[in-house]
Amino acid sequence: MVLYLHGFSNLPEDVFKAVAEFQRLCDAKKDKEVLVVPLVWPCDNDLGIVKDYWDDQKAADASAYSFSRVLQKFLAWRNSDKYNPQADPFLKRVNVLAHSMGNRVLRETLAAWNSYDLADGVPLIFRNTFLVAADIVNESLEVGQRGELICHASRNVIVYYASDDLALRSSKAANLKNKVASRRLGHTGC
Repeated sequence: MVLYLHGFSNLPEDVFKAVAEFQRLCDAKKDKEVLVVPLVWPCDNDLGIVKDYWDDQKAADASAYSFSRVLQKFLAWRNSDKYNPQADPFLKRVNVLAHSMGNRVLRETLAAWNSYDLADGVPLIFRNTFLVAADIVNESLEVGQRGELICHASRNVIVYYASDDLALRSSKAANLKNKVASRRLGHTGC
C-alpha cells in the first residue's frame, strides 16, 4: 500500500487522475502488488500562485489533525482483538509518498499524532517514505525539528529533489512573508 499525499493547488479530480495513473504504473510492473490510496486534503486552485499557496499552506496544517486521527484509528485497529493476523493478515507494507506541500501535511500529521495520541512517540509505521519535491525547509528532518518524526515513523526516507524546480524557488520566495528564509528540501535534497 502507498498512501499518496498530493501537493498544493490540486482539486480532488486532479488527485484522483494522478492516483489512477500512479496505480496504472504500479500495476504495469506487477498487477495488484501495490494499492495506491489517496489522502485528499482541502486545497484549491485559486487564480494567483501566492494567494493559492497561502490558502493551501493553512489547509495543509489544518488537515494534520484529521489525518493523525486516521493513523491513530489504524494503529488501534491493528493492535485490537478485532485484528486477527491469521484470519486477516495485514501483509502489505505501508508506504507513503508525499508530493510538494503534501510533505507539510505529512510532517504536521505526525507532529499532531505525537502530541495528542502517543505517550511513547511515533511508532515505526511506514516501510518507505518518499518525499518528492518536498515543500518544507531543508532542516525539517534534522533532530529537534518538526520533520524528525518522519524519520522515526519510517524505516527508509527517500528524498527526490530537483535543483531546477521553479515552483520550489517560488515557494522559498513566498515563505519570506513569514520570515522563513530557508531553502526547500525538494530543491536541494539536504
